[in-house]
Amino acid sequence: MTIHKKLVFAMVSIAVLSMGAYLLVASWQSERQSESARQQIRELVDSSTVDTSAAILRLIAAQDETLRKEVDAQLNVARSTQRAAGPVRFGPETVKWTALNQFTRKKSDVVLPKMRFGSKWLGQNAKTSVRTSIIDDVFDLVGGTMTLFQRMNPRGDMIRIATNVKKDSGERAIGTYIPRYARDGSVNPVIRSVLAGKAYRGVAWIVGHYYVACYEPIKDQSGAVVGMIYTGEREEYGVGLRGAILNAQVGKSGKILVLAGSGDRAGTCLIAKDDRNGQDLTKAKDAYGRAYARQIMRAASKLRDGESTILRYSLREGDHIQDITARVAYYKPWDWVVVTEAHPQDFAPVFERLYNSGNATVVAFFVICGAMVLLTLPLLWADANERARREAERANAAKSEFLSRMSHELRTPLNAILGFAQILEMDELSLDQSDSVSHIRTAGTHLLKLINEVLDMSRIESGALLLCMEPVTLSEVASDVRALLQPLAEARRISLHVDVGSLERHTVYADQQRSLQVLINLVSNAIKYNRVEGSVKISGGVSEPDFCRIQVADTGPGIAADRVSNIFTPFDRLGAEKGEIEGTGLGLALSKHLVEEMGGKITFESSPRGTTFYVDLLTPEAASRMAA
Repeated sequence: MTIHKKLVFAMVSIAVLSMGAYLLVASWQSERQSESARQQIRELVDSSTVDTSAAILRLIAAQDETLRKEVDAQLNVARSTQRAAGPVRFGPETVKWTALNQFTRKKSDVVLPKMRFGSKWLGQNAKTSVRTSIIDDVFDLVGGTMTLFQRMNPRGDMIRIATNVKKDSGERAIGTYIPRYARDGSVNPVIRSVLAGKAYRGVAWIVGHYYVACYEPIKDQSGAVVGMIYTGEREEYGVGLRGAILNAQVGKSGKILVLAGSGDRAGTCLIAKDDRNGQDLTKAKDAYGRAYARQIMRAASKLRDGESTILRYSLREGDHIQDITARVAYYKPWDWVVVTEAHPQDFAPVFERLYNSGNATVVAFFVICGAMVLLTLPLLWADANERARREAERANAAKSEFLSRMSHELRTPLNAILGFAQILEMDELSLDQSDSVSHIRTAGTHLLKLINEVLDMSRIESGALLLCMEPVTLSEVASDVRALLQPLAEARRISLHVDVGSLERHTVYADQQRSLQVLINLVSNAIKYNRVEGSVKISGGVSEPDFCRIQVADTGPGIAADRVSNIFTPFDRLGAEKGEIEGTGLGLALSKHLVEEMGGKITFESSPRGTTFYVDLLTPEAASRMAA
């Protein structure tokens, strides 16, 4: 081999060896950079769940504190109202109950002595359209749910004898009972506290839902525990807690779910945006056969207050497998396991850019910038009109939230005023003192009605109004209205007539309590603004296909032509504010909203000879066809 060939061979060998060494180093460096990018993205995904999880926990804690204050205030009024009715007595008369265990759903017949409060037995009333003394008196003052229990046996099982808690059918849940012993043999904490003569405050499972609740023992004159009194509110009641959880997002497609932490409901998905909502996940497995929900429950059971932990699993979504990074936290007062799920795949484009980068500093920079872009895409895509729309929605939500909270806050001192006024009326007072107390109660009741109407309006505007839609007989609603407003009509010398024949043939699909509220507003206005010796007539009929009509006609002076356009405007009393008749100007506006929420419409006709309001609501058959 010549020297020339040797030099060429040496140069080629050096070039090949150098290229090989470069490729080896580049491959090693690329793998290091790739692993570093993966680690940084994992840390970013993990940290992206922290703020969302903490915010949801703060929201739950705030809701919990608000509900506990409301429930305590409700209990104070309920206790005073129950005691004002008179001491608990049991006579020789008995009554048969079909007792339903609210946990096992097993039924049994029991015969118990009638439990009287003073001289009054509350009956066995399951209809929400019929008033139950004490229970509905308290609801009118403070809202919420209330129950009176009677002790069934020496063991301490407690049966609901009067309540406004509803079953799925919409009836009052009388006859259901809380057993002393759970299915696993443990003692129910509510029964344990009450039988020991102590109040129980906490979260309780009540006829199919979790409530923030207070239970207090009822004792007879000998001091023995013979029953208990309950007040409470649903956990997710009021300010849209469920909606906030469902709408929360982590990254581009992550979500929040809530599981029950222990007891019979352990592992049940209480809140979720996907098909897991309401499911028992204790046996659910991820894409690789692992019982991921049990793993979540075990991790939550080891957490202390304020702690959270990270778990990883994979779920099958259609033909794809979605990797999940889940931050698990536990809210002990409600026994809620809060799971914040993030999808690392949301960051895949970022990873690809990082993988092809040769500079570690640039890698870190692109990770942060890319993640920020992904997390802020909705804001970057929103144009000026969209941002303005969202600002308007937030302002409206803030207004509704403010009205809702202020209404609840105002109720607490007002309930105390009304409660003490009621107690004062039972004392021996002079004529002047009696008149003063009467003025306090009248003014307080008027203010409470205003607060309730403002609260209803804010619930409608925020979309938080809950309706229990069911077939409602018009004659039954009209009869209830006549019974409630007959004293007002007699006091104003107004003839109140109900055309039962035209009503009893018709049934509508509505919320019974809200339809009663609408009709009370219309009839009370017809009485208050009528002529002396005038009349009010309630009748019904068919207005058009698929709709039934109930109408309220009066013989009053009618509505001025220049005021007609403002008749459904909130707080506009159409000039009546200058007179002596009390009112808020919210009744008709609220009635219009309620009727429309139930799928109906409200119209009117007016002349100097009187005014007639027409309420048209869907028939059950029409509602069923539309739902199908």
